Amino acid sequence: MHFFGITIEQTAVLFGFMLIGYLLRKTGVFEAKASITLSKLENYVLIPALILNTFCTRFTLDAIENEFSLVVNGLFLTIITILFSYLLTPLLGYKGYSKDVCRYGLAVPDTGFMGTAVILGVFGADFYFTFMLFQLTLIITTYSWGFKQIIPVQGGDKSGFIKRFFNPTMIALIAGILAGASGLRFPRFVNTLLTNTAGCMSPIAMILTGVVIAEYDLKMLLSNWKVYIMTFMRLLVIPCLFGLAAVLLKLDESMIARWLCVLAMPMGLNPVVVASAYGQDVSQGASMALISHVLAVITIPVIFELFL
Repeated sequence: MHFFGITIEQTAVLFGFMLIGYLLRKTGVFEAKASITLSKLENYVLIPALILNTFCTRFTLDAIENEFSLVVNGLFLTIITILFSYLLTPLLGYKGYSKDVCRYGLAVPDTGFMGTAVILGVFGADFYFTFMLFQLTLIITTYSWGFKQIIPVQGGDKSGFIKRFFNPTMIALIAGILAGASGLRFPRFVNTLLTNTAGCMSPIAMILTGVVIAEYDLKMLLSNWKVYIMTFMRLLVIPCLFGLAAVLLKLDESMIARWLCVLAMPMGLNPVVVASAYGQDVSQGASMALISHVLAVITIPVIFELFL
């Protein structure tokens, strides 16, 4: 029960932050524009700070040479999960933008918000760095293919892909890789600033999720039966299938842990956090976030306990 106890504590804390955000908005302490402000804070400051801090302090040419197999494994997993999303999405009967959001939800897990907090809490900072290498292709895919799903280009704008791809998070990733590989070291106060800023990312993200959820009728969000099917696929079917495959392939426990840190996480929050900053309808994303993140408080510890 080692992983169950640690993991359920981490997921319960995150759920607590989400509840705080929900109550702050419902009671009127936060105004309607709070979600836009918080989402921009996340996308322009907090997430880039976390990525930059992680890579500039740990990324070296020796690290990528020694851990290249992690990148290859991550690429394989990314391709397979995207293929799964294309196979499973038609079964739910979504059309148009809702279909794109569904595809994103099945392919891209919340490894950034809830995932980061769970990984750091359960496995520690060193594992988190190797996990970042493992999910490098997933990060690139999220901010290219993934953003294409949740932020449709308006008016045939051909430059839309480039604008989406070179967002603050990708810029921070590239800068962190260059800084780490070159041996560039920031002054101590800059490192302290990055570390403290990065530490705000997960709590603010979950508060933001609660704020966005509070904008909608809770009964409506909880009554979307298709999201329950998506959540069942995302939290149980996919991780169990891959977990069994990993065991049969006799992967070492650390690699299985990395697989599960991708596959067992709830549906990504970008259909809420990012899409709201671009003026998209986030009602379906809010429903996906609420249902999958609440249920993940139980399913993540169970999956970890089964396969680790």
